[in-house]
Amino acid sequence: MEGTPIDLKYQTTRGEVMEKGVAIEAGISGILGFILNIEIETSKSLGHQNSALSFNAKVNLLTDLKFVPKEIARQFQLFAEIRNKFAHVQMVDSFTICFEILKDQKKYLETFLNTEIEGADEEIKLKICFDFLCFHLGIWMKLILERSKYLKSQDLKRTTVIEILRSFLHGRVPEEGTDEETRYLQQIDILVKEIEQDKEFMASVMEAVRTGERNDQE
Repeated sequence: MEGTPIDLKYQTTRGEVMEKGVAIEAGISGILGFILNIEIETSKSLGHQNSALSFNAKVNLLTDLKFVPKEIARQFQLFAEIRNKFAHVQMVDSFTICFEILKDQKKYLETFLNTEIEGADEEIKLKICFDFLCFHLGIWMKLILERSKYLKSQDLKRTTVIEILRSFLHGRVPEEGTDEETRYLQQIDILVKEIEQDKEFMASVMEAVRTGERNDQE
């Protein structure tokens, strides 16, 4: 592939890497806080206290919650390793030195740049790869947040359907053929159509029906 000419001269600094690290970790904490209903500012696990989870622990938690595919977890892990080297190894003040230590990870980082950059030295190439890695992670965090919002919305609708059914079946039952009964049934129908149905949800619906039937028999 024909190389891309570039005239880009800058020195990678520890500050740049750490700034991105702070932003990405804050994003992950925010996502976890939303998913788990945790107030970040007062949280001992996700906040700014000494007891807070490490960056890796937060990524692992997202993975355990099935929000991060294995490949994306690997990208977060690579980012964490780069950040940790800049943060804790005094001699690491460039990507060239960083990847003299992280030799096994260099080829993987280079996969984020799928074209040759003509005239760029090793440091610039690695810096650009790192920028693309951060870009990928930023996109994934937005997708994870959107997915978690969607799932919460689905859970709320499922709960509403179950509660309406329980009320309808063993609470104050609207008289058959009335406007009130029609409104009940219409509301249930609307919510069910909006819900991405799954086996667990349908089992909950059936349980609500069975509960109502048992109460009627009693």
